[in-house]
Amino acid sequence: DNTSFENAASSLQQLSSLMSIILIVVLVVSVAVLSLILTMWARTRIHETGVLLSVGIRKLSILGQYIAEVLMIAILAFSLSYFSSSAIARQMGNMLQAEQSVSEVQEDDDLSGNRGEAQNSNPDTVVESPELQVSIQLEELGLLFVIGIGIVTVSAGIASISVMRLKPREILSKMS
Repeated sequence: DNTSFENAASSLQQLSSLMSIILIVVLVVSVAVLSLILTMWARTRIHETGVLLSVGIRKLSILGQYIAEVLMIAILAFSLSYFSSSAIARQMGNMLQAEQSVSEVQEDDDLSGNRGEAQNSNPDTVVESPELQVSIQLEELGLLFVIGIGIVTVSAGIASISVMRLKPREILSKMS
């Protein structure tokens, strides 16, 4: 009888589909929000950009500097996120383990016909379930790191378009 397995597998498959959709929505929203924040940041540095352009520094070099600055912050944030995500993953594993144990006890009681009676009328009965180990894999973390770097790079590029399309004279005349 594999009905329990099929029920669990279908639930996990639905959860996987839902997580894929949520991931795509989060990626799009994060690019939009980060672009808006970086646009405001780029506008506060418009005078600096005008001065750099007027001394002959190329727009690509300035854009590269902006992206490098944002990437340094992102790398620090991703590095620190490993520790918090590991702690959260352990807590989620413990919660899942506890729920699984409760579900197994209820299922055992239902199968033995003890409905309506006190649970575990035999105090010596111990339900053993395998230890659940939840951890963050380096491959997943690497993929997340690459996706995050991509989001930061695209957002910094989008945010800098409004400033980079102006000529140095236009930038400096707006500031005076």
